[in-house]
Amino acid sequence: MDKNKDKRNFLDEEKEIEKLLSEFESENIKIPGELDERLNVKLKELKPKKYKKWAVTSVASILIIGVSYAFVPSFRTFADTMFKYIFGDIGIENAVNNGYKASDAQHINIGGYDIIIQNIYIDEQRINFEAIMETKVDDIITSDNDDTDNKNYYELYVDSVDAAMSGGIFNKDEDGNLKTTVNIVGGNIEKLLEGKNTLSLKLKLLKESAAYDEDNDWKYDTLGIKNVKLEIPNQAIKTKNIKIDEKINDGDLTLNIDKLKLSPTMMYLNTSGKVKNIGELNGLDNAKIISKDGEIYKSSLELSGRGLENGGWSQTIIPSAYYDNGKKLKLKADGVLVNANKKVELKIDDKYPKKIDYFGRKVIIKDVKYSNGHLTIKYTTDSSIAYDGGCELNGNSAISTSYEAGSKISGIEFENVEKKDSYALDLRLVLKYRYPINIEIENKEKINILITHATLDAGNNVEKNYNILSSKKLKEKNFDYIALGHIHKLDFNTEEQQRIAYPGSTVSLGFDEPGKHGMIVGELEKENINLTFVPLDEEQFVKESIDVTNMFSKEELIENINELEIKEDEYVELLLIGNRNFEIDKYTILKYIDNQRIIKIKDQTEIAYDLEKLSNTTTLKGLFVKKMLEKSQNKNISKDEKNIIEKAIEIGLEALE
Repeated sequence: MDKNKDKRNFLDEEKEIEKLLSEFESENIKIPGELDERLNVKLKELKPKKYKKWAVTSVASILIIGVSYAFVPSFRTFADTMFKYIFGDIGIENAVNNGYKASDAQHINIGGYDIIIQNIYIDEQRINFEAIMETKVDDIITSDNDDTDNKNYYELYVDSVDAAMSGGIFNKDEDGNLKTTVNIVGGNIEKLLEGKNTLSLKLKLLKESAAYDEDNDWKYDTLGIKNVKLEIPNQAIKTKNIKIDEKINDGDLTLNIDKLKLSPTMMYLNTSGKVKNIGELNGLDNAKIISKDGEIYKSSLELSGRGLENGGWSQTIIPSAYYDNGKKLKLKADGVLVNANKKVELKIDDKYPKKIDYFGRKVIIKDVKYSNGHLTIKYTTDSSIAYDGGCELNGNSAISTSYEAGSKISGIEFENVEKKDSYALDLRLVLKYRYPINIEIENKEKINILITHATLDAGNNVEKNYNILSSKKLKEKNFDYIALGHIHKLDFNTEEQQRIAYPGSTVSLGFDEPGKHGMIVGELEKENINLTFVPLDEEQFVKESIDVTNMFSKEELIENINELEIKEDEYVELLLIGNRNFEIDKYTILKYIDNQRIIKIKDQTEIAYDLEKLSNTTTLKGLFVKKMLEKSQNKNISKDEKNIIEKAIEIGLEALE
């Protein structure tokens, strides 16, 4: 990454913002009040102390932005620029820095216009891509200084997705390219991706006039339609849910903090509840997710914030804690946001300003004006009001909201209004209800794996026991998988051993490690484990036994050994067992057997004589055996010495025959 280039781009973009703000100030353009607080926060992050005159509330929904586009032409450029800083890039940048991959770029043609689709990032909660217009376009608006009577806006619009935001206006970037970013959030994205490897999108290229038609709507032409298929990366199906399930019932406040829904590029915080005698909740005020390392994930523009089907609110936070390795997170907020609706009677000839009580907060109606079917209401609020929640008049929504920079005056405009002496305004504002929230979130979706060198449940061989662990106590720790080392033998047969397993050594190292050896591979999820054993050793060390009880010569023994069926991938240790009737020299026998896969012989046979019975006789044999048994029963002799004595008994008895 060229850090110097990034720095240059940042400075250029900062100048662009400053220029936009200056133009807005000089033109006295009304900015939607819902933008200001969040814009101010971001601008302060860009350059502290520089944009203090921008301040009050935040963007509530894409509908407000859409209205602003329609009634404030200069706002288009401003909004497109601000989205770049406030919404889209930080989440994607975080994901890319953690290895998230873009889908392959595509060259497409829509209605005769060549367009490159690139930097395509897809997950279950967001679709984002850049589009570069390669065809030269002379009649495009690229600045607020353009002659809008002879030029147009060109927009790439996604027509196949039910989402909060689904299009982008082409503009010049720092290199002079005609470029737009399409950011699709909310809606039915998850269903679109389910069980698929590719995503089909219907793209429309629109040419929009800066003028309005008789219905005060945008004039636009569809230049072309193109169906494209975008590759869905594996990451797109890996949305995670962190269950929080925190319930607060304190006085007038009822709050349920349900879960965090994480994708690689963004996350949603799902909440529900109400404040008594005011209304339903609309998320948390100034919500922050904090990692164990102190990294802060902030509440974003509520462009994709949306109501849930079963009630409650899904609030956008970026970037995502998807890649956070910590098991615990913190959730902090100043309080909750409450949807407050109140019927207010407004009279044209009343004296204004007029103070009204709004659920214990102060709202001042500054002015009410009627002109040619349009009713405009101006009001001010204190800092306890977060933003306009979508006011209505006789069941009809406002067509425009505005904010006069520096005066803190918000405006609401309705159209097709009949002239009356008074109106019933359904004033819908979102209130800040102060209730500090500071809770710890345990990321139960994290896969917890223990890898340790230990003996499970203390086997019988005390000498080989090491770091003894109890399987009962291990289960209480709620590990998703426990991989044990020390025992070289595979122990992976039962359902329980799927969770607590000895994979054993990858290959056998000798005859003390018989059977298949390899590794355990598979997938591990919460409440779901799918593991299997994969053998790695091409050859095995095995043990075979042969009983010599009914054999009476080494020639007979060798013949029986040569008849054994031994596999090509086996090395064999041969165990001689039973009562022997002849002297066994294992080294001589090993020399004369045919199968070279038998590489070791162990003599575990016993003399065919009843030594105890023979030692009680008065014969020379009896006296010899008695003396030798007395020596072998001495507690001070070693195992090897005992074996020598037993061999001496065998040779002595054969000599006395």
